[in-house]
Amino acid sequence: MIVSASRRTDIPAFYSPWLINRLELGYVETVNPFNAHQVRRISLKPEELDGIVFWTRNPRPLLRHLPWMERQGYSYYFQVTILDYPKEIEKHTPPLDQALKNFIALSELLGPERVIWRYDPILLSSMTPLDYHLRTFERIAKGLAEHCRQVMVSFVDLYPRVSQQLAKLNLEIEDLHQSRDRALEFAASLEAIATSHGLRISSCAETLPLEEVGIAPGCCIDGRLLEKVSGRTIKVRKDPGQRPECGCVKSVDIGSYHSCLHGCRYCYATPWPATARRNFTRHQSLNVRLLP
Repeated sequence: MIVSASRRTDIPAFYSPWLINRLELGYVETVNPFNAHQVRRISLKPEELDGIVFWTRNPRPLLRHLPWMERQGYSYYFQVTILDYPKEIEKHTPPLDQALKNFIALSELLGPERVIWRYDPILLSSMTPLDYHLRTFERIAKGLAEHCRQVMVSFVDLYPRVSQQLAKLNLEIEDLHQSRDRALEFAASLEAIATSHGLRISSCAETLPLEEVGIAPGCCIDGRLLEKVSGRTIKVRKDPGQRPECGCVKSVDIGSYHSCLHGCRYCYATPWPATARRNFTRHQSLNVRLLP
């Protein structure tokens, strides 16, 4: 079994103490986000896991625990999102210079194959126009070139909740899914930048045919990478719970929606920051060893 930690929240950034406590106890209980009465116990014993995939904007709080995880025999890799959007769009994410330092520190611990850079979601707006993205992508690619092997990209999906949050900023937003030729031209520029810095570039669950410009469909929960990390064969299959375009193999997510404090306006998992703050405060007020 593969654990995803997490598509729903940023566990390394905000819930590392909870995670380490659960690893020490050897299990976690997950609640179905669509049915609060449905609870599932998941083993976190290293011998019963095929691996863990971490998703984060800030791995720094978990760094000091990684040597312990290595000694326990856990197999894992990280996906680290670095975008450098204005604070109006993502209020509490680390500044770019700090984000790069965090990524590099993680890469120096684990090696560049086990730390994937995510430049997604790509929001094209009056505040973040095409030239803004190309300059930012170039700067980050240059900063990570020696510490990373792969970058994952995707264009923002304007779900109703996401659109409602972005509407509060009074931005002019361009949905690149409605502008095929412009999207492919933009993607070709990203591919050229990535290649010039020695980075493989893949797409995350994209409906646009980015492979036409050299960006192959990617796999965020990657069984082959976990096989390489663990040194053993893993039986995997495509995750039926994800979108048809998603290349991820089956995993179990141990996160909770409405609990991330980064305050990103484009986030589908935490569209209401006030709710996230209340949930985080409640979490902090409880003994983390007792939390499911």
